[in-house]
Amino acid sequence: MASAKRDFERFVSWLHLPATQAPPEVKRLANLALANFDGLAQTVRQHSQRSTYLVDHARRTLAQTSDGPPDIQAVVADGVWPWQRLRNMTIGPFRGFRMPESFDLQKRVILFYGPNGSGKTSFCEGLEYGLLGSVEEAESKRIDGRTYLANLHARRFEPPALRATDKQNREVAVNSNPDTFRFCFIEKNRIDAFSRIAARPPAQRTELIATLFGMDKFNEFVGHFNESIDQQLVLTATKQLALTGKRNALVTDQAMVNGEAKALLDLANEEAALALTHSAGMTYAGLKAFIGTADAPGCASSVKAIFGA
Repeated sequence: MASAKRDFERFVSWLHLPATQAPPEVKRLANLALANFDGLAQTVRQHSQRSTYLVDHARRTLAQTSDGPPDIQAVVADGVWPWQRLRNMTIGPFRGFRMPESFDLQKRVILFYGPNGSGKTSFCEGLEYGLLGSVEEAESKRIDGRTYLANLHARRFEPPALRATDKQNREVAVNSNPDTFRFCFIEKNRIDAFSRIAARPPAQRTELIATLFGMDKFNEFVGHFNESIDQQLVLTATKQLALTGKRNALVTDQAMVNGEAKALLDLANEEAALALTHSAGMTYAGLKAFIGTADAPGCASSVKAIFGA
């Protein structure tokens, strides 16, 4: 994922350019993702694994993450090289080369031909290592670089020595720089696949274009981001809603308590009015005593008993 991280660093650097006008929150989240790139790159979109990982780190450190440009090693601008043409390369021991071999690279076009095992692939990988500092084939096969590049007989490898001509026609050593020279290499398999791009569906076309320009690792990294992280975020204030519900219930109960005195007064007035319907000056208590109950019969019961007798 080394190439994917370099591409992501380029993206974050672009995000912080004034012309991009990215909001501070976007810059802060991008900085957080870059700071945790290695762990983030190991997650996938299935079961929202990447969203869960990102949200977990955001909860803990997003507030403390700066929205300023991160400390990324400056890269040479595209097209600005410290030299203008390669002169020669000395390679070996390296892959198929057991002893050091020197190759003249000053011609405008260089063709090399040989049977299987003659070192054609080793030559190309030596050129790739000299310019990029790594070999993509070793990374794609997840083989340790020193093991992959070591010559079988010598059991070791020496970094190829590349020499070039600078703009003052002086011979200078070539230092590897993957950010500057990575697009100099296009594998044959990429070209073969790209030639049939018109017959591929749109999703595969995107993958082929990314592969052709050596951005397949970055495209794979980006493809594992979920479309949304809403399910991992607390977008509804659950506790606040519960508190609001309890407050509303308390207001209702308080209104009932406040209305109890008035309800008792209304009941007393109704009782007094009911007593007056029986006779003038009668109170409700007197009315109850006059009517009586089953256990304590009142005057009305006695009168009924007399007339009934």
